[in-house]
Amino acid sequence: MKLKVRAGMKRRGAAMVSAHVALLSLAWFSVASAETFEAFSEPVQTIRLSAAHPGRVDRVMVKRGDRVAADSLIMQLDSNVLEASRMIAKQEAESTTQIESLEIEYEMKQNRHAQVAGLLERGAVSPEEAKRAEADARIAKLALVAAIEKKSLAQLKLAELDGRLEQQRVRGQVAGLVIDVLREPGEYVSTSDPHVATVVVLAQLRCTFFVPTEVADLYEEGETIDMMMEQNSGSGDRPVRARVVYIAAVTQADSGRVRVDMIIENSAQQFRSGLRCRLEPQRRQPRLQWSQRQTSESSL
Repeated sequence: MKLKVRAGMKRRGAAMVSAHVALLSLAWFSVASAETFEAFSEPVQTIRLSAAHPGRVDRVMVKRGDRVAADSLIMQLDSNVLEASRMIAKQEAESTTQIESLEIEYEMKQNRHAQVAGLLERGAVSPEEAKRAEADARIAKLALVAAIEKKSLAQLKLAELDGRLEQQRVRGQVAGLVIDVLREPGEYVSTSDPHVATVVVLAQLRCTFFVPTEVADLYEEGETIDMMMEQNSGSGDRPVRARVVYIAAVTQADSGRVRVDMIIENSAQQFRSGLRCRLEPQRRQPRLQWSQRQTSESSL
């Protein structure tokens, strides 16, 4: 009987200790998560468009505030010399006169060789004349092959010039909003400073928070959460939905913080970039901790 009483007292004592640990864990969570964390919304992409080669700006197709599509032409550098070279290469690549004339000549030389070979069998011509006719036919064939190869090289040259001309153009890589144009027609773009324009993507906004490790552990990549965002007018905050897209695997040793990236959908452009966002971990329920599981198990 005494053994049973002692065993029951031990179980109750263990349960009380586990419950105390669980309460301490919850209290520690409340203190740790009572802090709010702030960040600023920013475009999900900021593209600094640059020229591939130095040169003088010929035309600028956009201005600040313009919306551009992906692959749209933003700026054109001077390319007059390349355009002239391309016209020459295009003419050479498309010309068929030389090949056609050599085909006719080769056909004539081939027929003559066949005729001389027939006369040689009857002894009507000398072997030297037959060899000469055969050589003429082979030379005509080689000349035709050389002309065909020259045309192929001209086509490759044309493709090369098309590529060089494309490098004189600055195109938008994404669909977005032009927020800065740094060059005007007549100005020079150098290799040391090739940046000519900036395009941002506002269809999504990114908020980057740096939170303690215990707060970062409350979230999972891919989940959708609620947080607060400053009103466009600046008067108060409003709740917004955000998706956790990145949680750093490493805690920064100097600050003890973890980077957490949130994405806010903004396809209708209802939210402005640069507004303050606030993350409030105390609104979330803590995950089931080990101490809580122990309490549940010991109470059974």
